[in-house]
Amino acid sequence: MGRGAIKGEAVRVRQTPDTNGKILGEFNTGYPLTVLGFVEQTGDHSYNFAWAKVQLDNGATGYVYGKYISGVDTPLN
Repeated sequence: MGRGAIKGEAVRVRQTPDTNGKILGEFNTGYPLTVLGFVEQTGDHSYNFAWAKVQLDNGATGYVYGKYISGVDTPLN
């Protein structure tokens, strides 16, 4: 998908693509990442591709809610 960055303060990167997922870390605006793809979700209160699978520059992978990513077109930008 491409290179991007965190947009926001104390944005959580999670182990799974939901707000109950274990927090792997919190990052601030400008922290670089690579968007690997988007996760399709279903349900009454979800967007189809709200979560992005990302790889951080330290090599860790996790999930970030799409509206907190800049520099890459996401379904919520």
